[in-house]
Amino acid sequence: MATVEGSYSTKGAPSIKVGDISNKFSARVLGVKNAAKDVEDTNVRSSALFMAAQHGRVEVLQAILDDVVENGQSDVKELGMIVDVDGWNCLILAAYHGQAGIIQMLLDAGLDVDAVTRTGATALHKAAKWNNRIVARQLVEAGANVNVQDDSGLTPVMMAAQRGNEPMVHYLVEVAKADLQLWDKTNKYCYHHCYNRKMKHYLDHHDGKPNNCCG
Repeated sequence: MATVEGSYSTKGAPSIKVGDISNKFSARVLGVKNAAKDVEDTNVRSSALFMAAQHGRVEVLQAILDDVVENGQSDVKELGMIVDVDGWNCLILAAYHGQAGIIQMLLDAGLDVDAVTRTGATALHKAAKWNNRIVARQLVEAGANVNVQDDSGLTPVMMAAQRGNEPMVHYLVEVAKADLQLWDKTNKYCYHHCYNRKMKHYLDHHDGKPNNCCG
C-alpha cells in the first residue's frame, strides 16, 4: 500500500487529489469554506468525499464524480482506492452508515464491491453486522462475495449471527446462499457465533450445525 503524505493512502491512485476534492466541495458538505484545505496533513475522513458518503449527500458525490470526469483526472473507480488510516474507503463507510443512494452511485461508478479494510472487512461485513438488508442486497446483487472472510475468519453471516440479526441471517442464507460450513481462525462455525436459541435452531435446520457440534 503506497502511503501518501498525511494519514491516508491511495493504494496506487495518486492522480486523484483528496485535497483538491475537499477544497472544492467542503462548503457543500460542511457548510463552511475550505474546511479541509490541508486534508493531506489531516485525516481523509474530513474530506468532502468521505463526508458525502457518511451523510448521504448524493448531490456532492455526483459533483465530485462529474469533476473527476470533466477534468480527466483519472478513472472514477480510483475514488475507491482512497482509504483512511483504517483502510476504509468511501463505499465501506457508506455501507456502515446505511447510505443506499451513495452506495448505488459508487457501484455504478465501478468501485470494487469487495474492497477490504486493514482488518479484511468488506462493505458486506458492515451491512451484515448492522442489519442493513437494503444495503446488503445492493452489494450482493452487485456481485459481492457473500463468503468473504476477514482477518479473523469471520464471514458476513457470522457477524449477523453474533449480533442476533435474524432477518439478515435469513437473507444471507436463503437468498445469498452463504456457506454455513466455513470456520473462523478459532475453528468456530457460524452456529457457534449465534447466541439465540431460535436462530441456532434455524441454522441447524439449514445444515449450519457442524457434525461434531452437539451444543
